[in-house]
Amino acid sequence: MEISVLKKAVEWVEMGHSVGSARLISASGSSPLPIGSILFVNDRGKMAGGVSGGCVEPDLVNCIISMLSSDSYNNSIRDFQYSDETALFHGLSCGGSVQVLVEVLDKSVLMQLCNSVINRVPVALVTSLRTLNTSLFTKHEGTITSMGSLENIDSAMMQFAFDEPSLNGIYEIDLKALKLHQIRGLSVIDNDETKAIYFIQTVTLRSRLFIIGANEYSKCLSEFATLLDFETYIIDPRKMYLDEKRFTSADYLINDWPDRVFDSTITLTEHDSVCIVSHDQKLDVVALKSILPLNVGYVGMLGSRNTIDARKNEVIEAGLDPSIFATLHAPIGLDLGGKSPREVSLAIVAEITMEKYHKRSDYPISKK
Repeated sequence: MEISVLKKAVEWVEMGHSVGSARLISASGSSPLPIGSILFVNDRGKMAGGVSGGCVEPDLVNCIISMLSSDSYNNSIRDFQYSDETALFHGLSCGGSVQVLVEVLDKSVLMQLCNSVINRVPVALVTSLRTLNTSLFTKHEGTITSMGSLENIDSAMMQFAFDEPSLNGIYEIDLKALKLHQIRGLSVIDNDETKAIYFIQTVTLRSRLFIIGANEYSKCLSEFATLLDFETYIIDPRKMYLDEKRFTSADYLINDWPDRVFDSTITLTEHDSVCIVSHDQKLDVVALKSILPLNVGYVGMLGSRNTIDARKNEVIEAGLDPSIFATLHAPIGLDLGGKSPREVSLAIVAEITMEKYHKRSDYPISKK
């Protein structure tokens, strides 16, 4: 769930608009967007986000506008099936079928959802597929709280959702044993009221990208990373280089040495990425010494092979084991052939994305 989409929906609410949403809750066959994708539509017909890449959005926009103009909101599930006769009218021209939950989230729930994502607070949306009521659950410092219209499920029952932070789908919940059973599709929703069927969507924390060095490469890199919904940090001890008007895409500008930042302020995790693009000998070495021994998802450094070898030798001379370079991507990025800062930045985010999904590819998809 992209932060830019959530921010746009909250902006509309703060401007006094009514806002409805459509969430992809189930799919079979070809589906270009993942389960949990969301489309927001305001009462003027403005859109943010999407659920199918364009196949069913026109029908959903009309549905949401109609709902927002009525005296009472009636949430519903829309089922889009592929067939040769209807595909080009309002179905899925790419094949398959999708089920979409159309609803109006409470304004306080929507704003809390956005704030939680911004502040890196674990959050889960839980919707009863019988009543189509939704509640928001957040976990902060071990305490789970909730808000919304969902009944018969309390905060204590949601601990299992936060124990498995990648839940995204339809589940039958055993409320006594607090166990989950994932269900494929909506056919399980019958008249047996003893079954508790929910769509559970845990919103994962945004990936973080730490860029060492403030220059044109870091400017372009932060712009690309923002498009991919990274939370971006630019770190440089040289204050004169950190111009807020220049680095408008970065979430944070940190005027300090990377070793001090990662020793005392920020804890790196296996979900984080670090790009060293300073082209400064001292800053490069300090960054390598402080970051490589840590458990980080991706670490890359910009520079020629001769420059990189020189930096490695300095790190080894400082007493670090040469084996730590096994995780270093240097020279950084995929070999796309480009040389400009924007082209190099594109190659870098492409490599980070490839590592994120554990892919290994030397050829375009069309050549496979």
